[in-house]
Amino acid sequence: MIEPFIKWSKDKFIFFKLAQSLNGVIIGGYISSESSLNWVHQIRDKIDLLVIGGNTVRIDRPTLDSRRINGKAPDVLIYSKNKNFDKSIPLFNVNGRNIFIEDNLDRLNDYNFIMVEGGENLYNELKNLVDWKVFVISPKMFMRNNFKSDDEIEIMHIEKRDDFIVWSK
Repeated sequence: MIEPFIKWSKDKFIFFKLAQSLNGVIIGGYISSESSLNWVHQIRDKIDLLVIGGNTVRIDRPTLDSRRINGKAPDVLIYSKNKNFDKSIPLFNVNGRNIFIEDNLDRLNDYNFIMVEGGENLYNELKNLVDWKVFVISPKMFMRNNFKSDDEIEIMHIEKRDDFIVWSK
């Protein structure tokens, strides 16, 4: 797992994090375990920028910080054509970070360690910019629509916790 560090230290490293059930469901509240949520907060404490889609912000009303480990909150880029958001959404009320609402990705040029959190639409829009993908796979199964992609991935590393964390290219 040295490649991400080398890429990040020389230029920029962008990875896409997706939480899903064993059968590929990605919507419907918290999917991953407490230990995986803590792991994500550890990652957020390290990244410079978190990219998320506007619809996810509107529907999930996230905080997107690292409060579980008392870490720093990354800057957030909300990628959306519609720039109207309810400012009572928790992510807008976290101190010590910048929030950008933009319909382009030029902001990525200002950061080096970038995590994209999102679903199928954001993945398909940004996949050509992503260096690695991280799938947090819960051992649960749900009766809902699942994530669809015809991409082939190369598994680089797997961590087994309460969930599986799969790093891939």
